[in-house]
Order: sequence, then C-alpha cells, then structure tokens
Amino acid sequence: MDAGTVSALACALPTRKSDQSCAPALALFLSTPERRGPAPQTLLMELFGLTPAEARVAGALANGARTVDVAKDLGVSQTTIAFHMRNLFQKTGTNRQADLVALILAGAMMIRSD
Repeated sequence: MDAGTVSALACALPTRKSDQSCAPALALFLSTPERRGPAPQTLLMELFGLTPAEARVAGALANGARTVDVAKDLGVSQTTIAFHMRNLFQKTGTNRQADLVALILAGAMMIRSD
C-alpha cells in the first residue's frame, strides 16, 4: 500500500464530568481507498438527519464524484445540488466539501468496523 493513499480523521471526544483527569481525548480514524465502501444512504440519513436526496448527494461526494457529475447523474441542476450542499453543511456542522466528505467517511467507518 502506498502511504499517500491513507486518509486520516481526528475527532475530539467529549469529556465526562466524572472523569477527574480532564485529559483531552480524541479518536483517530484511518481509511484506505481500497478498504472503503460506499456509505449506505440509510446510514447517512440516520447519522446526520438527512433527507433521501441529501443522502444521495452526500454518498456520491463521499465516493469521489464532483458536484457537476452528481447533478448530471441525478438529473437535477447545479443550483439544486448547491441547495442540498447548503443543507448538508448545516446538518453536519461543516462548511467545506472536504470536511463534509471526511465526516461522511468517518461516520461510515464507525458503524462498519471489521
């Protein structure tokens, strides 16, 4: 495996009031393209509260599609994709496409661990 193909996502974990150390904690998710499968739409809908259309757009982006290609594949305008993207950013707390894709991939990895 080429070391350049590994994706990493670090997420801060919430601290518990009962934890006396108050030490920061994080989760690190590593993924390689050959081990990554498409994120199921139902999973994306449940994890992030997405509509079916938003889940289709999010899944396509997570699989590497460009927004222009997503619009073409779904038979909608780029304006419609932009509308879905705005909703995706709002529902996931992200503001960049790269962050959105990383979050989608991490969510799928958390649920589908081997």
